Amino acid sequence: MANRKDFYFRQRVTEAELDSAFEDLEQADHDLAAELGFAGVLANAVVSQHAPVPDLTVDVSGPASMLDPLGQRIFFSALQNVDVSQDENAVSTAVTSAGNEKIVSVFAKFDRALSDPRIDGNSLTVFFERDESFELVVAQGAEAPAGFALPPPLRSDAVLLADITRSFGQTQILAAAISTARRQDALVATGSPRSIRRGQVQDAIGDLLGFYNAHVSGVADQHASSGGDYGGGGAWADGSPNPATTIEAQLDKIISDLGGSSGGLKVGAGATTGTPNSLTAGSVKTQIDALLGLINDLSQGPGSTSASTVIYAGGGNWADGTTNPSTSVEAQLDKIISDLAATSGAPKVGAAATGGSPNWLASGSVKSQIDALLSALNTHVAGAGAHAASVISNTPFGNISSTTVQAALNELDAEKAGLGHIHAATDISYAGSGALADGSVIGAQSLESALDSLVTLLADNVTAGSDGAGRIGAAGQSYGAAAVSRGRLSSQVYELLQLINGKASLASANTWSQPQTMSGEPGVQYPSTTSWRQLLYIPGYTPLRIAFDGSSLWITINAYYSGGVWNPDVIGSNRSAIRLDQYDLYFHYQGGGAGAFASWARTWRWSLVGGKTHPEITGGYETGYWTLEGKNYYGTTTIYLGADVNFKCTFSATPSSITITRDGGYNWDTAPTAYAAQPYGFDCYGNSNSITQGSTAYAYGHYYAY
Repeated sequence: MANRKDFYFRQRVTEAELDSAFEDLEQADHDLAAELGFAGVLANAVVSQHAPVPDLTVDVSGPASMLDPLGQRIFFSALQNVDVSQDENAVSTAVTSAGNEKIVSVFAKFDRALSDPRIDGNSLTVFFERDESFELVVAQGAEAPAGFALPPPLRSDAVLLADITRSFGQTQILAAAISTARRQDALVATGSPRSIRRGQVQDAIGDLLGFYNAHVSGVADQHASSGGDYGGGGAWADGSPNPATTIEAQLDKIISDLGGSSGGLKVGAGATTGTPNSLTAGSVKTQIDALLGLINDLSQGPGSTSASTVIYAGGGNWADGTTNPSTSVEAQLDKIISDLAATSGAPKVGAAATGGSPNWLASGSVKSQIDALLSALNTHVAGAGAHAASVISNTPFGNISSTTVQAALNELDAEKAGLGHIHAATDISYAGSGALADGSVIGAQSLESALDSLVTLLADNVTAGSDGAGRIGAAGQSYGAAAVSRGRLSSQVYELLQLINGKASLASANTWSQPQTMSGEPGVQYPSTTSWRQLLYIPGYTPLRIAFDGSSLWITINAYYSGGVWNPDVIGSNRSAIRLDQYDLYFHYQGGGAGAFASWARTWRWSLVGGKTHPEITGGYETGYWTLEGKNYYGTTTIYLGADVNFKCTFSATPSSITITRDGGYNWDTAPTAYAAQPYGFDCYGNSNSITQGSTAYAYGHYYAY
């Protein structure tokens, strides 16, 4: 509640008393907000990069409302644009050193808008309307290496909206540079894994309800089992206890207990009856052991099944009609062995027909088909139906390369008839030779092996001096002042490499101490480029560079192109450039200001095509002269005269200003003025009020245009 004033009957109320009553009521509002802790941003006031084109300003969204730490209400309705290139004291926020940064903060501050001025009884001006208003304040922290800059401290009379990181050479504030980590929202509760940052109570409650519902439904924020208690339980079947612990630890213990080699002993199993065997109560392990014993008994030892006790029901007859009546499995197995082991066994095994040409086998028994095969083989051996030599394979050997007997015989006949036969290198002897340049010897062997050895020795590239080149001799050679000595081919290559490295290495930087002559086309050639500048660099205090970017030749002084901008070698010194392409000639100029720049401040461009006779100026100025002259032919007391003035250069756009100064003349009352300006010139106009008929008015002067 507010402090009250009890005005009384016929009281003469003073200005101070009326003001005090209003101030008490206003202070009550402020105290209520401050004591409830509703300080900070209540709605909007979101700081973002300027749209549509980012620059060194930021946008603050509206309508925004907030309460400062003193409970004072701050409100604005429209989107606000804040310049962060300088702080509240008009000091630049730019970072002055490469590799450094600084934090710039945007605050909202309570203010009053004064209006409706009136004159009081003391003849002083007072403002009757004192509406709530606001001020957006920019503060900056100290510059420091990147990652170590500290933001300005929070203020007791303002609300922080955002922190902005400024870096060296920065020309735009982008979203990535804007941080709301310290933003003073009205409702901020930090914690893990959830935090709340809101301006309205309803929004904060909605966030809390969403977190709670997600937790209850199991969608998110579930309890960790390591935080829940397990009260302990009974023992396993082998007596191992399960004492009290956490849920996480107990689940781990269950997995460990059952996953170990003794897990089966911990799981109980009730008795199972059966005939002739049954399982007594115990654990899974004891019952598995009992089952294993029963299975082993069936496989060997007492209790195994005998073939004599298994009944065979009888089956079909053998191929010769011998029957297989019902008996035991033991007796039937004995009968099968006896039937097939006897000399009459083959007639008992059936065989299906097999087609073929010129011979084939009819269906019958294994015995009948063996007899038929024997008969056909005897007929073949006797000479009837013998194989043709053209279908009998031959393994190539020696000088005979044919793969059939017929072809091999033909080869022999041809050689015998004197048709000739080329000897294989493997059949020619090699007596051996002297040593190669490194002493390697190819001894006596076949010519094939000797050639293989020679190829292997000359192809060797493992050890320098004992490789292929080291085995080839070379006579001494000289050319001009250069010479290589007699020796091996590898040693001469090494000497040539030393000569080359002693003069210049094409793969490393070189300093040429003597004049060089390039002979032939195209001379010195750089790799082709369309995106960068090949460079010739001449060092000095303000170095000169000659560069080609694929379409234009550049000659620069104190300027080099890197990272999309022009950079100076010496900050504070002027920069200039000459540029030539197949259409235009440019002269560029930039003053000695600090840092890089994206485009030249002044440009003088002369087009080489299209018949233009004047150069074009961008960002520069021009001076020249004008002249007006005229005669009064009609006897009036006033003459008006205009003249066209062409610039020596053509501006890229109409000049923003033209100043005309009169240097002299006669019969002219006022200095002429310029009008109808164009990029290539302007009209000059003036008048004379006292000239008589037949007299001449004349004036001249100079102009300045930019």
